[in-house]
Amino acid sequence: MLIYVFKTEYSYFNQAVMCSLILIFLTSLVTQTRSDGVHDKDQDLEYLKLKVEQLSVLSQENHQKIQRLENLYTRERNERLSLEKSLSDLQYSHHRTATTLARDTRTGHMPVFAFHAILSSDFIASQDNEVVPFDFVSADYPTRHIHYNTTTGKYTCLLEGFYFFSWATGATGQGSSAETSLVKNGDWIGMQVAYDSYASSSSSVILHLDNHDTVWVRMKTKGSSVLRDVSTFTAFRLSD
Repeated sequence: MLIYVFKTEYSYFNQAVMCSLILIFLTSLVTQTRSDGVHDKDQDLEYLKLKVEQLSVLSQENHQKIQRLENLYTRERNERLSLEKSLSDLQYSHHRTATTLARDTRTGHMPVFAFHAILSSDFIASQDNEVVPFDFVSADYPTRHIHYNTTTGKYTCLLEGFYFFSWATGATGQGSSAETSLVKNGDWIGMQVAYDSYASSSSSVILHLDNHDTVWVRMKTKGSSVLRDVSTFTAFRLSD
């Protein structure tokens, strides 16, 4: 009987120990699971923070791209509007010219076409056969029409006929030279030379021009120069 009781109590003891061990294991497992869950949540939170930062940077870049595109669109729109206005002004100018020419033809009056341009600063040729840009126009008739272009240095004929051209140049100082030619549509017409100690030289020709023919003065040699103020370019229409 005593042995049975002992065995029974021992069995209860073993069961209690086993239950305690199982309880400890389960508690540890739950604790570990909770710890792993918190760790996973921390990693998820860091990942979300990183994604938010990346999206913020991407949003700023997209905003900057949109701003650049808007600025480009505005600039191109303004350029287009400016070109449209220039084209409209040019068309109006040609219409006025055509109207004036038709009226003068009916009345037998010969319209005046003339210009006088001056070189306002010394000019040194950066290459052979470079156009001399006489940049100050003191007279250009008819007014509000582009005959002589100060940017290109070329005169464009708007009414065919015979024209008188004259150009004068001055050397820029001792040892300098200015050899220039008058050119019509790329063809050499005449030349003159000014050499040394501020010497000046001039020449003139009479040409027949068709509509849109161009005439200009060019330097012959790279490095040669012409003197400001005394260097001029002049033309006027003589007759049909």
